[in-house]
Amino acid sequence: MKRNFWIILFAMALKLSFFSVVSAEENGIFAAENFSGTIIFTSDYVCDGVSMSDQDPAVQGSIDYSHPGSGIFLGLWGSSWDDGGYSNDVELGVWAGQAGSLGPLDYDVTLYYWFYPGAKDDGFEFDYFQAGINLSHTFENVMLEPTLTAGYLWSPDYFGEEGNYHKFIAKLSLSLVYGITLGLEAAHVDVEGGALTGDGNGMNGGDGYDWEYYRIGLSKDLIAGINIDLSYYYNSERKFFKTYYDGNDVADPRLVFTLSKTF
Repeated sequence: MKRNFWIILFAMALKLSFFSVVSAEENGIFAAENFSGTIIFTSDYVCDGVSMSDQDPAVQGSIDYSHPGSGIFLGLWGSSWDDGGYSNDVELGVWAGQAGSLGPLDYDVTLYYWFYPGAKDDGFEFDYFQAGINLSHTFENVMLEPTLTAGYLWSPDYFGEEGNYHKFIAKLSLSLVYGITLGLEAAHVDVEGGALTGDGNGMNGGDGYDWEYYRIGLSKDLIAGINIDLSYYYNSERKFFKTYYDGNDVADPRLVFTLSKTF
């Protein structure tokens, strides 16, 4: 899996080199407006309806690049999390993708690689690769300007060498009064199971497991690139995750407050 990390970095370097040549007459691809950075403070790092910070606050951040002509985008990510003592509680990620439009549909296709410095992962590998696609459409002339999004995310060998990971997700975004956005999200996640799960521990009688999670949230952009979000999460298999995480209520219903600023 570590080999995939270097492959992605090499591909990112090739893309940057290519667009630096073809865009020279446009002041190059390194124009300041093509870059952004975001700092995030959240009361709980929730991923796929499960707390990754053991229900504690987390600090996160990303550096993003987007080329306006081609739709190519790149990103770097970092977050604190709680791994139960297996690493230094830092999650890092890189991604590369392309976004554009096909008729009335907007799309993005992205490759990700997630890695965990200093992980004591003898017998199983924390680092993993993912690939995803999203399709969306905004109904601009309809009340509340709804945006519908459908997405799929896949990993050939998920976190902890748990085999194939599949995530199917649907989102609805509505523009309310005073610049407030209502976000609704539902997803089904299926994990094949492997090194961490063990035979017989899965919720379906095998060593794999699956679940659904739901989110409803309100968010608002404030001044100077500041955004606030309040979201409620519900997980369909909170009893399984309590057992899986040694009695911790990491999948119980929860409210999560997030404050972010984009530069």
